[in-house]
Amino acid sequence: PVQILNDSSDSIASVGFVGDSILTGSFDGHLRVYDIRQGFLHTDLIHPSKSAITCLSVTPDLNHVLLSSTSNSISLWNFK
Repeated sequence: PVQILNDSSDSIASVGFVGDSILTGSFDGHLRVYDIRQGFLHTDLIHPSKSAITCLSVTPDLNHVLLSSTSNSISLWNFK
């Protein structure tokens, strides 16, 4: 591998790409955004009740991320 991103404390359930960023949703309830060019990691705790993020999808305009979780919810987040 060129790079290993091992910041998650649980399994990664979903991966997405936006420009130079890699987005991951994991079973620990965090959305992580890795900026590959700048070497920056931004982490958001989406579900404080430890609900797992099961899927993420980036909108075609690259401005929003849609997340689904095991808490029976769907969340729409601004990416930029």
